[in-house]
Amino acid sequence: MVDYVFDGEEMMMTDGHPPHEEISPDRRAADRQISVLINAAILHQGHDALCRIRNLSSGGVMIECNLPLAVDDLVSLRLKSGHEVGGLVRWVSEGKAGIAFNDPASAMLVGGAVAVPETMPPSPIGYPLFRRNALVKLCVGHRREQVVMAMISPTGIIVESGMDWGAERLFTVCIDDLGDHVARKSDAVSDDEEGAMALVFVQPLHYRAFNDWLASVPSAEASVAEVVDGAMENRHWV
Repeated sequence: MVDYVFDGEEMMMTDGHPPHEEISPDRRAADRQISVLINAAILHQGHDALCRIRNLSSGGVMIECNLPLAVDDLVSLRLKSGHEVGGLVRWVSEGKAGIAFNDPASAMLVGGAVAVPETMPPSPIGYPLFRRNALVKLCVGHRREQVVMAMISPTGIIVESGMDWGAERLFTVCIDDLGDHVARKSDAVSDDEEGAMALVFVQPLHYRAFNDWLASVPSAEASVAEVVDGAMENRHWV
């Protein structure tokens, strides 16, 4: 669910106007926006990270982001719905940036006004998804297995497991530099391939700690479609 915070105040313009640029009254009315708090992923020049969407208007968003963005850079935002929207950086200031949408319909996607289409592949661990080259330890009682991470999201992880865990449903997932997290085995099932296991965290990962970890671990550039098609549709969720 998208969390909105309406504060009744006129917020910073995001669709290409720097905070102190003079804007006509007619344009200001058209650009009226709301204050929101929406976690998403941002893709920029082969790097991805978490970002927070703070303001939303019909023409763009204002985000908080730790990637080194510059004016006129192209970026993509990956939403919790699974949608991906593109935009152009119009201004940058102290960890914040204004992004102008490439498509005017993007505002409805960001705001959650458009339902996820039936063609959107389901994700057993939610969106946004991140690919990282990392090893993870699964623990249940005295049983341990070191596994390869296939992908991770703020709410879950997919790993390649070679162990028969039987009826076990509750795991401790140990991730170097990110800590230990209790997770439940997902019931999402496909019939294509054995070995992949989806685990949903009992508590979502802490935003800042997860973002710092993402920045420290090698990643591979991939669109949402590539991630889902290549690593989800062709796996067996056990």
